[in-house]
Amino acid sequence: MSRFFLMLVAVLVIPFMSYAQDVDDIVNIIDEADHRSIAEMLKLQDAIPAAEKNCLRYKDKKECRCDNGYLYGEYDLLFSKLSERHPDWDQKTLKYNFYWEGVTYEGKTDMDTLMRYSDKFKVLDCSVDGDSKGKIEKK
Repeated sequence: MSRFFLMLVAVLVIPFMSYAQDVDDIVNIIDEADHRSIAEMLKLQDAIPAAEKNCLRYKDKKECRCDNGYLYGEYDLLFSKLSERHPDWDQKTLKYNFYWEGVTYEGKTDMDTLMRYSDKFKVLDCSVDGDSKGKIEKK
């Protein structure tokens, strides 16, 4: 009987203990400046693949990344500012639920996921062209 009781306690208590630890790793994003950053980053996460897909009809993948490098640059700038404002958010889950410029944003992410597009920008082997569009060309 005591073995059954111990198993029952383990089944009921251990999940709550792990949940309590997970709650400490969740950051609810409430600052308006962070809402703006997250909203812009999420928009760019949609825009970058769409721009590359349109470009791939005519050019190779490397050229398309360079042609759309300004999008990666904008994303990298937003990510850098967000990580500078919140260095404590590393290894945390970011939970957001806000309304920004006519769109409701709700979900969860983490800084590693947000950093992926920023990392793609850093590995582009492109240099900034002198044109006014901010186009980036291959070296």
